[in-house]
Amino acid sequence: METLNNIIYIKLIEGVSFYIPAHAIKLIAEEEILIYKIVEIEEFDEEDFTTIFEFLEGDVIEAIKCNKSGEEIIMAKKLLFSSFKNRKFYELLYVIVNQNGNLFPEQIQLFKDEIKQLCQLKKEKNDQEFHPLILRWLKKVKPCG
Repeated sequence: METLNNIIYIKLIEGVSFYIPAHAIKLIAEEEILIYKIVEIEEFDEEDFTTIFEFLEGDVIEAIKCNKSGEEIIMAKKLLFSSFKNRKFYELLYVIVNQNGNLFPEQIQLFKDEIKQLCQLKKEKNDQEFHPLILRWLKKVKPCG
């Protein structure tokens, strides 16, 4: 059951967290089970590391219905699968920002290759091209040597 032109809301972190609309295909909608595939996020720019998204284009997510100002909306809640290239790198950025730079040792181990990628990007880009919490984490933890 693919239905085009569904709008779901995904979490975005710039300075504060808020939810933005994304275009999605409804894959399953049965009673309490809502599964969507995100097909377009108009605000997403792969090269912008100042705006951090919880979910990306190509992600298959579990969603929930919520009431916002008297209107029922669908909010993405859990990643089930992703076809987005380099997804784990963007997950690292989200984890750093969402957890205010407080990563657990297990997470640092899990993301070791993506941390190396982040260190390489940091060498190539200006500080203004990164979310402030990412810069703070890099300075505090010093994973780049």
